[in-house]
Amino acid sequence: MIVDDQMSKIKSSKAYPLLQSGVDVRMDASPFHMHHKFAIIDDQVILTGSFNWTVQAQRSNRENLHITLDGFN
Repeated sequence: MIVDDQMSKIKSSKAYPLLQSGVDVRMDASPFHMHHKFAIIDDQVILTGSFNWTVQAQRSNRENLHITLDGFN
């Protein structure tokens, strides 16, 4: 998982709990932000869209999230 170093410090961030549970979390310390939002869950499930993975996005933003089950095949 690649997370923005600044956003990983906010109270609602799940970066450190994920890291502590064994997820390979990398901090992006670049002054430029990666705008792409995606998650590869396994070899079949991929999530992508405008969803920002924040509490704000969950509660009040107008986001989209596309879930594909086709994987890499």
